[in-house]
Amino acid sequence: MRGLSTLFLLILLPPLMLLLTGCPGTVSAPPTPQPTVVTLIDDSDRHLNEQHYLWYGDPITIDKSGRIDVYFNLKEWDEDYRLEIIFLTVDNFLHFKNDETFSAVDHRSILYTGVHEFNFNVSPGSYYLVVDNSDLGWENTDWDGYNDDAVFDLHVTYTTSTSY
Repeated sequence: MRGLSTLFLLILLPPLMLLLTGCPGTVSAPPTPQPTVVTLIDDSDRHLNEQHYLWYGDPITIDKSGRIDVYFNLKEWDEDYRLEIIFLTVDNFLHFKNDETFSAVDHRSILYTGVHEFNFNVSPGSYYLVVDNSDLGWENTDWDGYNDDAVFDLHVTYTTSTSY
């Protein structure tokens, strides 16, 4: 009988002690999610003739709220009027293309050559980014028979994290 009680204590005592004292080791907090950065546009030495616009996206799809960061280096420009950078929903892009009234998620007018950096928050959805050298946006060209073409670099990223 004594051997049976010793065997009982040896088999049941260790699991019972673990249950009463908790798990051995330390418990750490879950890791903080790191932001995810995705390059949406990386275009260099792009030429854009007067009375034309370029659109980027097929469309650009955003699945989670985040931030759009834009690096725009306007290398060559006559500075007679403003070049526009417009971030639009799909519906508003169609209005823009059809020369109808539209609204923008973000709009910038650029007059001078050089580096222009900006960012803005974005919600989930489908979008287009337009660089406009036409009369379809809010700025009018000075169509005088001379092609005021623009040469630029454009780099756009999307960053998401739990803080947005």
